[in-house]
Amino acid sequence: MTVKRHGTPTLAVLLTAVLLQGGCVQTYLNQKADLASGGPQNRVAAAQQRLDRAQQQQTDLNDEKLGLDRDIDRTNRMLGAAEKDLAKVRRDLETARRQNRIEESAYRKMRQEAESLQREAADLDFQVRTARSGNPAELAAKEQELQALQRKKNELEQALKLAYTN
Repeated sequence: MTVKRHGTPTLAVLLTAVLLQGGCVQTYLNQKADLASGGPQNRVAAAQQRLDRAQQQQTDLNDEKLGLDRDIDRTNRMLGAAEKDLAKVRRDLETARRQNRIEESAYRKMRQEAESLQREAADLDFQVRTARSGNPAELAAKEQELQALQRKKNELEQALKLAYTN
């Protein structure tokens, strides 16, 4: 009877070892087939392609950001120039009033226009500075607003010149 007890556990151990070895053999065979079919190289090539695409996308985004930064800088320079011009218009207007070369009603009207343009310029400047989101359409709209502001400023300068010479 002792032989039967020893035989049963030995059989169970042998059976377990054979099953585990069979699982290992299957894993080995799967890995061997994967290696033979170029699996690791395919995975490396696919990973390299994803890396290349990501690097190209980053390059494209950096180029786009650089272009937008240049647009924003150009717009800021234009705004600065417009604000300087408006300040000159206001000084000229004040000079004309002090020298009695312009009627008080015309002075008030032009001063209100100049102040309105100054507020628009300040608002536009604030919007451009806070719109660094990189939206090209938004930046283009701000540039159009700036051009309209520039036209209004030129009209005010012309009106001031006309009033100044009369």
